[in-house]
Amino acid sequence: QPAFERAVLETFRPEFVNRIDAVVIFQPLAHETILALARRELESIRRREGLTKANLQLDWSEGVVERLASAWFDARYGARPLQRVVERLAITFRRLLRRIEDERRRSGRLAMRAQEEERRRLARDLHDEVNQALTAILLRLEALAQDSPSVNMAEVTELKRLVNQAMEELLNLARQLRPSALDDHGLMPAIATQQTDVINPIQLG
Repeated sequence: QPAFERAVLETFRPEFVNRIDAVVIFQPLAHETILALARRELESIRRREGLTKANLQLDWSEGVVERLASAWFDARYGARPLQRVVERLAITFRRLLRRIEDERRRSGRLAMRAQEEERRRLARDLHDEVNQALTAILLRLEALAQDSPSVNMAEVTELKRLVNQAMEELLNLARQLRPSALDDHGLMPAIATQQTDVINPIQLG
């Protein structure tokens, strides 16, 4: 008679023992089995949706597997302590992912703000400094035309046309970089204005 059967008979009343159909013996887990369980639990973290959505790859060395298996496996309770510590790792990863996502959004907002500030600066420089320089050239050409109306009038007229064309193109570029409606009325009216400016030429064409 096996020792476990004698232990059952000595521990329980016959009425209870009579209701037992079979006794299953659980052998202690081998070290390789414990390592396989640790790898499986880590693999479950790797497949978590949060990691895949964030395009993050979780990798580990065999040293991590050995550490989990040796430090968190309990012969009395099996792999439950190992599963608990891996789940705590998963919770830590989720917190880390939230922090990464928050930082990514914050960085995106800062980048957009920096781009917007740069666009505003460029639009202001084009409108103020470059346009003023072209205006000065145009005034100089006007003065030259009045002082010497018969000298190179065709060239002066062509230069004035080119300067006026450059001023108009610079003003259009400044408006595209930073629409005035954005500062005057806000985001939605500025979008509506830009949409109208884009659609109307297409319809006319």
